[in-house]
Amino acid sequence: MGIHMPIFLKDLLSEDTINEATKLSISAVPGIDEEDVKEGEHYLRKFYAKRGTSNFLTHYDWELRKVRGYKEGMDGKSFDFSYLHKGGKKVEEPRWPGSEYTRTVKKFRGSSRSVDIKDVPEDSRFAYRGMSMAEWADAKGNGKIQSQGGYNIGTQQENWTFFSNSFRTAAHYSSGFAPFDREATRKEPAVIIAVPIELTKNAKDVGAGTEDERVAREVPLNQVKHLWVYTPIEFDTGHIDIVVNRDYKGNESVSDGSRAGPISRKELIQIK
Repeated sequence: MGIHMPIFLKDLLSEDTINEATKLSISAVPGIDEEDVKEGEHYLRKFYAKRGTSNFLTHYDWELRKVRGYKEGMDGKSFDFSYLHKGGKKVEEPRWPGSEYTRTVKKFRGSSRSVDIKDVPEDSRFAYRGMSMAEWADAKGNGKIQSQGGYNIGTQQENWTFFSNSFRTAAHYSSGFAPFDREATRKEPAVIIAVPIELTKNAKDVGAGTEDERVAREVPLNQVKHLWVYTPIEFDTGHIDIVVNRDYKGNESVSDGSRAGPISRKELIQIK
């Protein structure tokens, strides 16, 4: 029998967040030409489409802060965006205690069901895996927990799905190692699961990792005994430079320059 993500996750979100999260919102600081805004939006969309993460755009409000034109010695034309999660309460607060510099954050109400990560006991009967909501959705569709291997290293890790002996390690991995555009959001929190440890092998024994890691080819979805979601409740402002390059033949490429993801504070909620 499959495990379904409860509808109660909507209770963690404001209705504004749910309704707005399907739209792309882009503004610009005063003084930026409207044509630059349109061009910046075009390349912003193109960059994330190339990465297969267009949906990431819709979780945030985007602001074009600076445009740099083509000049000798520069990488190309660039569009400097900041972005802040939709919904929540916008707050200006000191960057650190006593600082005269401030930062803009979005804060969301927590859940009465949240638990302190330190209060979750490490249970030697289980192996734990942290994953994105997208991976969890794939698992529900396929009926099994099986890695796509995107972060596996070398042939010795091919076709293995990795777990940890430690719940805290899996929780950290669920969000701390995700690519910047696959990090947890309010609509798509990170997921941690627990499966019976006998369904996995010691990674060191099979030459795929360390003795603190566990591996399996796949684990049936109905063997997931515990399930948590790791939901952001506070976001900092993120920044990214979208850089457009053209070679001597006029061929165009779009990449990212400097960037900083939106640092977030999360709460843990046990589903199962």
